Amino acid sequence: MNSFGRLLMGGADERLDPRRPIGYRLYQEHISRYVFASSFTGGKRALDLGSGTGYGAAYLAGRGCRDIVGGDIAADAVRYARQRYPQVSYLRLDAMHLPFHNATFDVALCFEVVEHVLEPVALLQECHRVLRDGSTFICSTPNRDSRFALAGSPYHIREFSVEELLKALREACFENVTLYGQRFLDPSSMGRNKIRSLIWDVGGGVLSYWPWAKERLVPHIAKWVIRDSRRISFRDDLNFEADADPFHSVVPWCQRAGRIPTTIVAVATVRKIRDVGQLL
Repeated sequence: MNSFGRLLMGGADERLDPRRPIGYRLYQEHISRYVFASSFTGGKRALDLGSGTGYGAAYLAGRGCRDIVGGDIAADAVRYARQRYPQVSYLRLDAMHLPFHNATFDVALCFEVVEHVLEPVALLQECHRVLRDGSTFICSTPNRDSRFALAGSPYHIREFSVEELLKALREACFENVTLYGQRFLDPSSMGRNKIRSLIWDVGGGVLSYWPWAKERLVPHIAKWVIRDSRRISFRDDLNFEADADPFHSVVPWCQRAGRIPTTIVAVATVRKIRDVGQLL
């Protein structure tokens, strides 16, 4: 983790925590991915890798997912998830060495994880290993091309362009990748968006160290640089569809021709046996 980056960011955490007020945009980005994933998990056995505080896996369990396991490396997050959502199995695990047999799951979700590891292809290969033939893999990651490098999170080891993510998925043997995205922006506004992101990530982060600035200045900066920057309470009933803002929805890239997403979402198919010849 980049300690200088953490200094600039004010030591901010990326995790969505239902126990405290949440930035509107962060909340919308997270819940919209799970609303999207729910169309793939009905009646299936699923893995939510990087499940954090567990709200996403619990939401899917209540939307027809037959069986779901949430996994995260953070002990405090797993502990909270087990207490708050006992209807779901949560494990503390290392995503690089998943404690599951081959071909265990029908669907695997990997939201905002691949940018946190040193060997992203090895992570994707582990996901491929635990998925059954014909199953579905869904991952998301910030689009590196949508902001300046300095504005990237200090918690991220490597951020990806679209081409780099597709290359990593191919190397991990995922096929038939369909691209989606969140928060599509017009190319003409991209420069302005990059500058605003830099101001927020650096300026807002540094000011957050001082209570008086955090209370008086940071909210004004947020109003200028972030669309709808208010803080809200987490929805305890997990009825995310009722809260979902269409601006943050996961949308097929082909429907936003010429526009650039700030978050890349990829849906891939697992094909472990391509033809009879492979069995001979």
